[in-house]
Parts: sequence; structure tokens; C-alpha cells
Amino acid sequence: MTRDENERRERRRSSERVADEDVLNALRAAPFPTVNTRYLAIELDLTYDATARRLRRLRDDGRVERLEIGDRLVLWWLPDEV
Repeated sequence: MTRDENERRERRRSSERVADEDVLNALRAAPFPTVNTRYLAIELDLTYDATARRLRRLRDDGRVERLEIGDRLVLWWLPDEV
């Protein structure tokens, strides 16, 4: 197994250790009503891509909302009922 494969496997494992509730709690604890993906990635100690995938899944489940601003900025927040 190459070094890159090991790193990818480790990142995948580390993203699995973060529960959906951890992501929702990070949103609840954020100092602003909306945050971007990078902010949550840092808070959760995950890669940007792993965080974005998790957030998209939570959005598909109706547990978070998102807004794209331009080509690069995505903001996330909790819907009122969560």
C-alpha cells in the first residue's frame, strides 16, 4: 500500500469517528448563525472534503440548510426545527 493510500484510508477512518450529532453541535456552538465548510472542517478536525460530504448528507436528510454564494462560498446553518 502506498503512502497516499494510507493517508486516504486514515482520513476516511477519522471522518467516521465524527458523529452527525458532533457536526450539528459544532453548528450550534458556532459564534455566527451561518458558517462555511472550512470553519466546520477546522472545528471537527476533518478534511475539507470529508466535512463537505457529511454536510451534504445532512442537508439531504433535512438536518442542515445551505446557501451557495458565487462559485466558491457555501454557508451552512441549522433549520429552525433542529
